[in-house]
This record gives sequence, C-alpha cells and structure tokens, in this order.
Amino acid sequence: MVEKREMTPLAKWLWRELERRRESAREASLAAGLNHAAITRYLMGQRPTEPSVGKLAAYFEVPEDYLRELTGYRKPSPEHVQLAGQLAELLEDAPADEIETLFDLARSMHRRRATQR
Repeated sequence: MVEKREMTPLAKWLWRELERRRESAREASLAAGLNHAAITRYLMGQRPTEPSVGKLAAYFEVPEDYLRELTGYRKPSPEHVQLAGQLAELLEDAPADEIETLFDLARSMHRRRATQR
C-alpha cells in the first residue's frame, strides 16, 4: 500500500473513513454501488469519475462538494479554507473520540438537511 504521506487528499480521507467504519475497500466500493476495486484504485491515486464522486458522497454521507474539492473537480472557496483552518486549530490537541463525535454531529446535520430538501 502507498504510504499515507504520498496519498492524494481523497485517498487520505478514504483511508480514515475505512478505518473508522472498520470496512474493507471492496466492501465500501460495493456498498456505494461502484466496481469492487474502485476504492482500492482511488487509494492508489486514481481520480474517480464525477458520477463516482456522487456515489461516494452518498455512501459516506458527506456533501458532494466536499469530495469534489478533494478530487480537484472543484476549488475550495476561501470561506471553506478559512473554516477548515479554524477547525484544525481548535481540534489540534483534541482526543480522537472528541473529533469523531464532532464528525458524527456534522454527518447528522447533513442527513437532516438532505431530508428537508
């Protein structure tokens, strides 16, 4: 496997999500409606197609625009860059369980907004 420091932003994110879910790349690929080896290819640096980005976003319950930024299909807004920097600073010394709680809250809010559309 490629060392994490050499991974693309998408690959680093996918790796963390797979570890968090205790799921294999194959399991996640199939559950997301992708080819069984898709996520393995993304972990190795291949860029997903735009429709695949949508499937990944739906499966992992994150905004599609976020994954579009990670894959280079969309440039992050200055506001997003600023917010991400502020969050990183606030969470610098936070334990993993607190960070996971924050992500759980954000996912819950995202799901609620999606159902209200």
